[in-house]
Amino acid sequence: MPVRGAQFSTPSRNEPPSPSLSDKGRGPGSVPPGPDVSGSGRHFLDDTVEIVDVTEQKPDDSGRRKVTVRVRYALVHYPKGILSLGFNLKSATKFARVTDLPVEKGTDEIDLAATIVPVTWPADQPFKFYVSLSAETHPKQWTLLAAVAQALKETAAPAAKH
Repeated sequence: MPVRGAQFSTPSRNEPPSPSLSDKGRGPGSVPPGPDVSGSGRHFLDDTVEIVDVTEQKPDDSGRRKVTVRVRYALVHYPKGILSLGFNLKSATKFARVTDLPVEKGTDEIDLAATIVPVTWPADQPFKFYVSLSAETHPKQWTLLAAVAQALKETAAPAAKH
């Protein structure tokens, strides 16, 4: 049975999103509005990302293992986006991005994978991963559209201690 987590998404919008830093100077109308879903009471869909499935390969002798996360995303407000996979490898409460994958406007299911050594954190701090959906990359700022985090199952393999 796949491990599931909570889904986070952008709040409903009554107007198109404000331009990001890279959109400034392109003029009005350069940010595409959300699709109209007439008759449903909502006028815009949200950008979302959801964890569909998680698989882990058996760890090698050093504890390294490949983690593959299948995600379903909907990118409706921007023509291009980035899906990112990260883990709390260096801090129990902060995530480090380990892989990014460019995506196009629309909906799809995609696998993100990384080879990592899980970390055993003290006292009620599980080893977690996150997946985020951001608007197209920006040199100094990213526009986060949706994110979801989930704890990985404990395994009997050796894990780095902090």
